[in-house]
Amino acid sequence: MTPSVMRALQSEERTKDLEKTLQQPAFALEQKDWTSPTDPENAQNWPLSIKIYHTMIAAAFGFLITFSATVYVPGVQSVAHEFRVSNVAAVVPFSLFVLGYAFGPVIAAPCSETFGRRLVYWTSIPFLALFLLASGLSQNLASLTIYRFLAGLFGSPGLSIGSGSVADIWKPEERTIPMAAFVAAPFLGPSMGAIIGAFVVQGSGWRWTQWIAVFLAVVVYFPSFFIRETYKKTILSRRAHKMTLAPRSITQRLSRPSIQTARYFVTVTLTRPIHMLFTEPIVGLLSLYVAFTFAVVYAFYPAIPQIFAQVYGFSTTSQGLVFLGLTVGYTAAVATIIFTARVQKKHRRNIASNKEGGNAMVVPEKSLLLAMMGGPVLPVALLLFGWSAKPTIHWIVPMIGITMYGWGTLLVFVSSLISSCLPFILEFHQQDGNMNNC
Repeated sequence: MTPSVMRALQSEERTKDLEKTLQQPAFALEQKDWTSPTDPENAQNWPLSIKIYHTMIAAAFGFLITFSATVYVPGVQSVAHEFRVSNVAAVVPFSLFVLGYAFGPVIAAPCSETFGRRLVYWTSIPFLALFLLASGLSQNLASLTIYRFLAGLFGSPGLSIGSGSVADIWKPEERTIPMAAFVAAPFLGPSMGAIIGAFVVQGSGWRWTQWIAVFLAVVVYFPSFFIRETYKKTILSRRAHKMTLAPRSITQRLSRPSIQTARYFVTVTLTRPIHMLFTEPIVGLLSLYVAFTFAVVYAFYPAIPQIFAQVYGFSTTSQGLVFLGLTVGYTAAVATIIFTARVQKKHRRNIASNKEGGNAMVVPEKSLLLAMMGGPVLPVALLLFGWSAKPTIHWIVPMIGITMYGWGTLLVFVSSLISSCLPFILEFHQQDGNMNNC
Protein backbone atom coordinates (compact mmCIF):
# COMPACT_ATOMS: atom_id res chain seq x y z
CA MET A 1 0.00 0.00 0.00
CA THR A 2 1.08 3.50 -0.66
CA PRO A 3 1.67 5.82 2.31
CA SER A 4 -1.30 7.99 1.34
CA VAL A 5 -3.68 5.00 1.32
CA MET A 6 -2.35 3.82 4.71
CA ARG A 7 -2.89 7.29 6.23
CA ALA A 8 -6.43 7.36 4.87
CA LEU A 9 -7.20 3.94 6.40
CA GLN A 10 -5.71 4.95 9.75
CA SER A 11 -7.70 8.16 9.73
CA GLU A 12 -10.89 6.22 9.01
CA GLU A 13 -10.16 3.80 11.86
CA ARG A 14 -9.56 6.66 14.30
CA THR A 15 -12.86 8.23 13.25
CA LYS A 16 -14.72 4.98 13.88
CA ASP A 17 -13.04 4.56 17.27
CA LEU A 18 -14.02 8.11 18.23
CA GLU A 19 -17.62 7.53 17.21
CA LYS A 20 -17.76 4.31 19.29
CA THR A 21 -16.28 6.12 22.29
CA LEU A 22 -18.78 8.94 22.07
CA GLN A 23 -21.65 6.46 21.85
CA GLN A 24 -20.69 4.90 25.19
CA PRO A 25 -22.85 5.96 28.19
CA ALA A 26 -19.93 7.62 29.97
CA PHE A 27 -19.38 9.98 27.05
CA ALA A 28 -22.95 10.38 25.86
CA LEU A 29 -24.19 13.94 26.06
CA GLU A 30 -27.79 14.64 25.24
CA GLN A 31 -28.93 18.15 24.49
CA LYS A 32 -32.20 17.87 26.41
CA ASP A 33 -30.88 16.80 29.80
CA TRP A 34 -28.09 17.27 32.29
CA THR A 35 -25.32 14.74 32.83
CA SER A 36 -26.57 14.03 36.37
CA PRO A 37 -29.06 15.36 38.94
CA THR A 38 -26.17 17.23 40.60
CA ASP A 39 -24.74 18.74 37.41
CA PRO A 40 -22.88 21.88 38.61
CA GLU A 41 -23.83 23.85 35.48
CA ASN A 42 -27.52 23.38 36.25
CA ALA A 43 -28.63 26.69 37.77
CA GLN A 44 -30.87 24.85 40.20
CA ASN A 45 -27.78 23.21 41.73
CA TRP A 46 -25.92 26.46 42.33
CA PRO A 47 -25.10 27.58 45.90
CA LEU A 48 -27.84 29.55 47.63
CA SER A 49 -25.83 32.79 47.59
CA ILE A 50 -25.39 32.65 43.80
CA LYS A 51 -29.09 31.91 43.32
CA ILE A 52 -30.02 34.91 45.44
CA TYR A 53 -27.56 37.13 43.54
CA HIS A 54 -29.04 36.20 40.15
CA THR A 55 -32.57 36.66 41.47
CA MET A 56 -31.64 40.11 42.78
CA ILE A 57 -30.20 41.09 39.38
CA ALA A 58 -33.41 40.03 37.63
CA ALA A 59 -35.44 41.96 40.21
CA ALA A 60 -33.21 45.03 39.81
CA PHE A 61 -33.77 45.02 36.06
CA GLY A 62 -37.53 44.86 36.61
CA PHE A 63 -37.39 47.67 39.17
CA LEU A 64 -35.33 49.88 36.84
CA ILE A 65 -37.66 49.55 33.87
CA THR A 66 -40.88 50.24 35.76
CA PHE A 67 -39.20 53.03 37.74
CA SER A 68 -38.24 54.66 34.44
CA ALA A 69 -41.88 54.53 33.32
CA THR A 70 -43.46 56.43 36.19
CA VAL A 71 -40.66 58.77 37.23
CA TYR A 72 -41.90 60.93 34.34
CA VAL A 73 -45.49 61.22 35.62
CA PRO A 74 -45.00 64.03 38.20
CA GLY A 75 -43.51 66.16 35.43
CA VAL A 76 -46.56 65.98 33.15
CA GLN A 77 -47.71 69.51 33.99
CA SER A 78 -44.19 70.88 33.52
CA VAL A 79 -43.93 69.18 30.11
CA ALA A 80 -47.33 70.56 29.11
CA HIS A 81 -46.29 74.07 30.14
CA GLU A 82 -42.88 73.96 28.42
CA PHE A 83 -44.11 72.50 25.13
CA ARG A 84 -47.45 74.38 25.25
CA VAL A 85 -49.66 71.32 24.97
CA SER A 86 -52.53 69.97 27.06
CA ASN A 87 -52.03 67.69 30.05
CA VAL A 88 -53.61 64.85 28.07
CA ALA A 89 -51.02 65.23 25.32
CA ALA A 90 -48.23 65.40 27.90
CA VAL A 91 -49.32 61.99 29.25
CA VAL A 92 -48.70 60.34 25.86
CA PRO A 93 -44.93 59.82 26.41
CA PHE A 94 -45.78 57.87 29.57
CA SER A 95 -48.44 55.81 27.80
CA LEU A 96 -46.18 54.92 24.89
CA PHE A 97 -43.38 53.90 27.25
CA VAL A 98 -45.78 51.36 28.78
CA LEU A 99 -46.96 50.38 25.29
CA GLY A 100 -43.38 49.40 24.53
CA TYR A 101 -43.78 46.65 27.15
CA ALA A 102 -46.21 44.91 24.81
CA PHE A 103 -43.87 44.72 21.80
CA GLY A 104 -40.49 44.10 23.40
CA PRO A 105 -41.23 40.67 24.95
CA VAL A 106 -42.53 39.28 21.65
CA ILE A 107 -38.96 39.43 20.35
CA ALA A 108 -37.05 39.19 23.62
CA ALA A 109 -38.53 35.90 24.82
CA PRO A 110 -37.61 33.92 21.66
CA CYS A 111 -34.19 35.59 21.56
CA SER A 112 -33.52 34.56 25.15
CA GLU A 113 -34.31 30.96 24.19
CA THR A 114 -32.06 31.09 21.15
CA PHE A 115 -29.10 33.15 22.35
CA GLY A 116 -29.48 32.85 26.13
CA ARG A 117 -30.90 35.10 28.80
CA ARG A 118 -27.62 36.76 29.73
CA LEU A 119 -27.13 38.27 26.27
CA VAL A 120 -30.63 39.78 26.36
CA TYR A 121 -29.93 41.37 29.74
CA TRP A 122 -26.65 42.80 28.52
CA THR A 123 -28.06 44.34 25.34
CA SER A 124 -31.36 45.79 26.62
CA ILE A 125 -30.16 48.19 29.33
CA PRO A 126 -27.67 50.22 27.21
CA PHE A 127 -30.44 51.00 24.71
CA LEU A 128 -32.81 51.89 27.56
CA ALA A 129 -30.26 54.31 29.03
CA LEU A 130 -29.48 55.82 25.61
CA PHE A 131 -33.11 56.62 24.81
CA LEU A 132 -33.79 57.90 28.33
CA LEU A 133 -30.84 60.27 27.92
CA ALA A 134 -32.27 61.42 24.60
CA SER A 135 -35.68 61.90 26.25
CA GLY A 136 -34.18 64.31 28.75
CA LEU A 137 -32.64 66.30 25.90
CA SER A 138 -35.82 66.46 23.80
CA GLN A 139 -36.87 69.89 22.54
CA ASN A 140 -40.44 69.03 21.56
CA LEU A 141 -43.20 66.62 22.51
CA ALA A 142 -42.86 64.52 19.35
CA SER A 143 -39.22 63.62 19.97
CA LEU A 144 -39.92 63.02 23.67
CA THR A 145 -42.75 60.64 22.77
CA ILE A 146 -40.65 58.68 20.27
CA TYR A 147 -37.65 58.36 22.57
CA ARG A 148 -39.82 57.28 25.49
CA PHE A 149 -41.49 54.62 23.34
CA LEU A 150 -38.13 53.28 22.19
CA ALA A 151 -36.89 53.26 25.78
CA GLY A 152 -39.85 51.13 26.85
CA LEU A 153 -39.45 48.87 23.82
CA PHE A 154 -35.76 48.14 24.36
CA GLY A 155 -36.00 48.08 28.14
CA SER A 156 -38.90 45.63 28.39
CA PRO A 157 -36.83 42.48 27.64
CA GLY A 158 -35.12 42.79 31.01
CA LEU A 159 -38.57 42.74 32.61
CA SER A 160 -40.15 40.02 30.48
CA ILE A 161 -37.48 37.33 30.84
CA GLY A 162 -36.98 37.82 34.56
CA SER A 163 -39.61 35.25 35.48
CA GLY A 164 -37.86 32.78 33.17
CA SER A 165 -34.58 33.39 34.96
CA VAL A 166 -36.22 32.74 38.32
CA ALA A 167 -37.74 29.53 36.97
CA ASP A 168 -34.31 28.48 35.66
CA ILE A 169 -32.66 29.00 39.04
CA TRP A 170 -35.18 27.70 41.55
CA LYS A 171 -36.84 24.30 41.72
CA PRO A 172 -40.68 24.27 41.52
CA GLU A 173 -41.10 23.62 45.24
CA GLU A 174 -38.73 26.54 46.03
CA ARG A 175 -40.06 28.96 43.46
CA THR A 176 -42.94 30.78 45.18
CA ILE A 177 -40.99 33.08 47.50
CA PRO A 178 -38.23 33.98 44.96
CA MET A 179 -40.93 34.63 42.36
CA ALA A 180 -42.77 36.88 44.81
CA ALA A 181 -39.55 38.79 45.52
CA PHE A 182 -38.89 39.19 41.81
CA VAL A 183 -42.42 40.35 40.99
CA ALA A 184 -42.51 42.76 43.93
CA ALA A 185 -39.56 44.70 42.48
CA PRO A 186 -41.22 45.78 39.20
CA PHE A 187 -44.38 46.60 41.13
CA LEU A 188 -42.49 48.70 43.67
CA GLY A 189 -40.58 50.43 40.86
CA PRO A 190 -43.54 52.53 39.62
CA SER A 191 -44.45 53.65 43.14
CA MET A 192 -40.89 54.68 43.97
CA GLY A 193 -40.54 56.31 40.55
CA ALA A 194 -43.61 58.48 41.14
CA ILE A 195 -42.49 59.41 44.67
CA ILE A 196 -38.91 60.30 43.71
CA GLY A 197 -40.05 61.97 40.50
CA ALA A 198 -42.29 64.32 42.46
CA PHE A 199 -39.36 65.63 44.52
CA VAL A 200 -37.07 65.81 41.47
CA VAL A 201 -39.60 67.81 39.44
CA GLN A 202 -40.14 70.28 42.25
CA GLY A 203 -36.42 70.73 42.81
CA SER A 204 -34.79 70.39 39.38
CA GLY A 205 -37.44 70.11 36.65
CA TRP A 206 -38.88 67.28 34.59
CA ARG A 207 -35.74 66.63 32.51
CA TRP A 208 -33.89 65.39 35.56
CA THR A 209 -36.48 62.66 35.98
CA GLN A 210 -35.05 61.05 32.83
CA TRP A 211 -31.45 61.52 33.87
CA ILE A 212 -32.08 60.07 37.31
CA ALA A 213 -33.31 56.94 35.53
CA VAL A 214 -30.11 56.89 33.44
CA PHE A 215 -27.97 57.00 36.58
CA LEU A 216 -29.98 54.12 38.04
CA ALA A 217 -29.51 52.14 34.81
CA VAL A 218 -25.74 52.47 35.13
CA VAL A 219 -25.85 51.30 38.74
CA VAL A 220 -27.94 48.25 37.83
CA TYR A 221 -26.03 47.39 34.66
CA PHE A 222 -22.52 46.88 36.04
CA PRO A 223 -23.37 44.06 38.51
CA SER A 224 -24.98 42.18 35.62
CA PHE A 225 -21.52 41.57 34.09
CA PHE A 226 -20.97 38.87 36.72
CA ILE A 227 -24.11 36.84 36.07
CA ARG A 228 -23.98 33.40 34.48
CA GLU A 229 -26.19 31.89 31.82
CA THR A 230 -29.22 30.17 33.37
CA TYR A 231 -31.18 28.86 30.38
CA LYS A 232 -30.81 25.09 30.12
CA LYS A 233 -30.84 24.74 26.35
CA THR A 234 -28.18 27.43 25.88
CA ILE A 235 -25.90 25.93 28.54
CA LEU A 236 -26.11 22.43 27.06
CA SER A 237 -25.60 23.71 23.54
CA ARG A 238 -22.42 25.57 24.54
CA ARG A 239 -21.17 22.58 26.48
CA ALA A 240 -21.70 20.35 23.47
CA HIS A 241 -19.78 22.80 21.32
CA LYS A 242 -16.86 22.87 23.76
CA MET A 243 -16.71 19.06 23.77
CA THR A 244 -16.77 19.06 19.95
CA LEU A 245 -20.22 17.53 20.06
CA ALA A 246 -23.08 19.01 18.08
CA PRO A 247 -26.28 19.87 19.97
CA ARG A 248 -28.04 17.63 17.47
CA SER A 249 -26.59 14.83 15.43
CA ILE A 250 -23.94 15.65 12.84
CA THR A 251 -26.32 14.73 10.04
CA GLN A 252 -29.01 17.08 11.32
CA ARG A 253 -26.61 19.99 11.68
CA LEU A 254 -25.14 19.53 8.20
CA SER A 255 -28.60 19.19 6.67
CA ARG A 256 -29.74 22.54 8.04
CA PRO A 257 -27.76 25.43 6.54
CA SER A 258 -27.55 28.75 8.31
CA ILE A 259 -30.18 30.40 6.11
CA GLN A 260 -32.61 27.63 6.99
CA THR A 261 -31.85 28.08 10.68
CA ALA A 262 -32.54 31.80 10.39
CA ARG A 263 -35.79 31.07 8.60
CA TYR A 264 -36.79 28.69 11.40
CA PHE A 265 -36.02 31.35 13.99
CA VAL A 266 -38.13 33.97 12.22
CA THR A 267 -41.08 31.79 11.19
CA VAL A 268 -41.32 29.50 14.23
CA THR A 269 -39.45 30.79 17.26
CA LEU A 270 -40.56 34.41 16.96
CA THR A 271 -44.18 33.54 16.19
CA ARG A 272 -44.61 30.93 18.94
CA PRO A 273 -45.65 33.41 21.70
CA ILE A 274 -48.33 34.91 19.45
CA HIS A 275 -49.47 31.45 18.38
CA MET A 276 -49.79 30.34 22.01
CA LEU A 277 -51.66 33.52 22.90
CA PHE A 278 -54.42 32.88 20.37
CA THR A 279 -54.57 29.07 20.33
CA GLU A 280 -54.06 28.11 23.99
CA PRO A 281 -57.11 29.00 26.13
CA ILE A 282 -55.15 28.82 29.39
CA VAL A 283 -52.41 31.11 28.12
CA GLY A 284 -54.74 33.50 26.29
CA LEU A 285 -57.32 33.99 29.04
CA LEU A 286 -54.76 34.26 31.81
CA SER A 287 -52.75 36.78 29.77
CA LEU A 288 -55.89 38.82 29.10
CA TYR A 289 -56.80 38.96 32.78
CA VAL A 290 -53.29 39.85 33.91
CA ALA A 291 -53.01 42.49 31.15
CA PHE A 292 -56.19 44.15 32.41
CA THR A 293 -55.05 44.25 36.03
CA PHE A 294 -51.63 45.50 34.93
CA ALA A 295 -53.22 48.23 32.79
CA VAL A 296 -55.35 49.44 35.70
CA VAL A 297 -52.23 49.70 37.88
CA TYR A 298 -50.58 51.99 35.33
CA ALA A 299 -53.80 53.95 34.92
CA PHE A 300 -53.46 54.91 38.59
CA TYR A 301 -50.22 56.81 38.00
CA PRO A 302 -51.54 59.64 35.81
CA ALA A 303 -54.94 59.57 37.55
CA ILE A 304 -53.81 59.85 41.18
CA PRO A 305 -52.00 63.21 40.82
CA GLN A 306 -55.01 64.67 39.00
CA ILE A 307 -57.53 63.43 41.57
CA PHE A 308 -55.62 64.35 44.71
CA ALA A 309 -54.61 67.74 43.30
CA GLN A 310 -58.07 68.77 42.12
CA VAL A 311 -60.22 67.11 44.78
CA TYR A 312 -58.01 67.40 47.87
CA GLY A 313 -55.57 70.18 46.86
CA PHE A 314 -52.39 68.12 47.36
CA SER A 315 -49.05 69.64 46.37
CA THR A 316 -46.70 67.93 43.90
CA THR A 317 -44.68 66.18 46.62
CA SER A 318 -47.82 65.19 48.54
CA GLN A 319 -49.24 63.66 45.34
CA GLY A 320 -46.12 61.52 45.06
CA LEU A 321 -46.51 60.31 48.63
CA VAL A 322 -49.99 59.01 47.79
CA PHE A 323 -48.29 56.19 45.89
CA LEU A 324 -47.10 54.84 49.22
CA GLY A 325 -50.55 53.28 49.38
CA LEU A 326 -49.62 50.96 46.51
CA THR A 327 -46.27 50.25 48.17
CA VAL A 328 -47.99 49.20 51.38
CA GLY A 329 -50.31 46.95 49.37
CA TYR A 330 -47.41 45.30 47.56
CA THR A 331 -45.52 44.76 50.82
CA ALA A 332 -48.58 43.16 52.42
CA ALA A 333 -48.97 40.95 49.34
CA VAL A 334 -45.39 39.69 49.64
CA ALA A 335 -46.03 38.81 53.29
CA THR A 336 -49.22 37.00 52.26
CA ILE A 337 -47.37 35.05 49.57
CA ILE A 338 -44.63 33.97 51.98
CA PHE A 339 -47.18 32.84 54.57
CA THR A 340 -49.22 30.96 51.95
CA ALA A 341 -46.11 29.27 50.55
CA ARG A 342 -45.12 28.01 53.97
CA VAL A 343 -48.61 26.69 54.66
CA GLN A 344 -48.71 24.91 51.30
CA LYS A 345 -45.24 23.46 51.86
CA LYS A 346 -46.30 22.05 55.22
CA HIS A 347 -49.46 20.67 53.63
CA ARG A 348 -47.42 18.91 50.91
CA ARG A 349 -45.17 17.38 53.54
CA ASN A 350 -48.19 16.00 55.40
CA ILE A 351 -49.54 14.50 52.19
CA ALA A 352 -46.15 12.99 51.33
CA SER A 353 -45.80 11.43 54.79
CA ASN A 354 -49.18 9.73 54.40
CA LYS A 355 -48.30 8.21 51.03
CA GLU A 356 -46.22 5.14 50.44
CA GLY A 357 -44.00 6.69 47.80
CA GLY A 358 -43.59 9.89 49.78
CA ASN A 359 -44.40 11.97 46.71
CA ALA A 360 -46.93 14.77 47.16
CA MET A 361 -48.58 15.58 43.84
CA VAL A 362 -50.27 18.98 43.91
CA VAL A 363 -53.14 19.58 41.50
CA PRO A 364 -52.57 22.47 39.05
CA GLU A 365 -55.47 24.47 40.51
CA LYS A 366 -53.51 24.91 43.75
CA SER A 367 -51.14 27.25 41.94
CA LEU A 368 -54.07 29.64 41.47
CA LEU A 369 -54.78 29.93 45.20
CA LEU A 370 -53.19 33.39 45.35
CA ALA A 371 -55.30 34.58 42.43
CA MET A 372 -58.41 33.23 44.15
CA MET A 373 -57.53 35.41 47.13
CA GLY A 374 -56.56 38.55 45.24
CA GLY A 375 -59.01 38.46 42.32
CA PRO A 376 -62.24 39.24 44.23
CA VAL A 377 -60.54 42.14 46.01
CA LEU A 378 -59.77 44.02 42.78
CA PRO A 379 -63.30 45.16 41.86
CA VAL A 380 -64.02 46.05 45.50
CA ALA A 381 -60.87 48.20 45.59
CA LEU A 382 -61.78 49.98 42.35
CA LEU A 383 -65.32 50.73 43.57
CA LEU A 384 -63.97 52.06 46.84
CA PHE A 385 -61.45 54.28 45.08
CA GLY A 386 -63.88 55.53 42.41
CA TRP A 387 -66.84 56.30 44.67
CA SER A 388 -64.96 57.83 47.59
CA ALA A 389 -62.79 60.40 45.79
CA LYS A 390 -64.93 63.37 46.83
CA PRO A 391 -64.21 66.53 48.85
CA THR A 392 -66.79 65.41 51.41
CA ILE A 393 -64.95 62.11 52.07
CA HIS A 394 -61.56 61.96 53.77
CA TRP A 395 -58.61 61.25 51.46
CA ILE A 396 -57.67 58.14 53.46
CA VAL A 397 -60.66 56.25 52.04
CA PRO A 398 -59.50 56.27 48.37
CA MET A 399 -56.01 55.56 49.71
CA ILE A 400 -57.37 52.36 51.27
CA GLY A 401 -58.82 51.42 47.89
CA ILE A 402 -55.42 51.98 46.27
CA THR A 403 -53.74 49.81 48.90
CA MET A 404 -56.28 47.01 48.45
CA TYR A 405 -55.76 47.04 44.69
CA GLY A 406 -51.99 46.84 45.10
CA TRP A 407 -52.40 43.81 47.38
CA GLY A 408 -54.77 42.00 45.05
CA THR A 409 -52.99 42.66 41.77
CA LEU A 410 -49.63 41.38 43.05
CA LEU A 411 -51.25 38.14 44.22
CA VAL A 412 -52.85 37.67 40.79
CA PHE A 413 -49.61 38.42 38.98
CA VAL A 414 -47.48 36.01 41.04
CA SER A 415 -50.11 33.30 40.68
CA SER A 416 -50.12 33.71 36.91
CA LEU A 417 -46.33 33.38 36.72
CA ILE A 418 -46.33 30.25 38.86
CA SER A 419 -49.12 28.76 36.76
CA SER A 420 -47.30 29.50 33.49
CA CYS A 421 -44.36 27.41 34.72
CA LEU A 422 -46.43 24.37 35.68
CA PRO A 423 -44.97 21.02 34.56
CA PHE A 424 -47.92 20.01 32.41
CA ILE A 425 -47.68 23.24 30.39
CA LEU A 426 -43.91 22.94 30.03
CA GLU A 427 -43.96 19.31 28.94
CA PHE A 428 -46.64 19.95 26.34
CA HIS A 429 -44.76 22.79 24.65
CA GLN A 430 -41.24 21.42 25.08
CA GLN A 431 -42.27 18.58 22.79
CA ASP A 432 -42.49 21.22 20.07
CA GLY A 433 -39.23 22.99 20.84
CA ASN A 434 -38.71 26.01 23.00
CA MET A 435 -40.96 27.10 25.78
CA ASN A 436 -41.62 30.70 26.40
CA ASN A 437 -39.76 31.91 29.45
CA CYS A 438 -39.89 29.04 31.85
